[in-house]
Amino acid sequence: MQPSQQQMEFPVQRSKMVSFRLSAEEYHRFEELREARRIPSLSDLARTAMRRMIATEDGEDPVSYDVRNLQFKLQSLSEELERLTRLVEARDNHGLNS
Repeated sequence: MQPSQQQMEFPVQRSKMVSFRLSAEEYHRFEELREARRIPSLSDLARTAMRRMIATEDGEDPVSYDVRNLQFKLQSLSEELERLTRLVEARDNHGLNS
């Protein structure tokens, strides 16, 4: 499973919700895993796990999927950094011309 072109160009607006109950032990273990992997939320942990499961079902190597996701995130960060740099430069140039 590969992120679609739309996902790569625009942040995905999530409108569907999945809810399920956990035992106290499951919750504790999921929280430990989330913290160890520095994942921001349990929702992100669950989403990542489900995406990896789907990738595996589709015959894709989960590591390849993770690498592709990291590449996408790095590209998004790079584009955001470029945008912020242009804003700062425009502000600085405006200040010099005043």
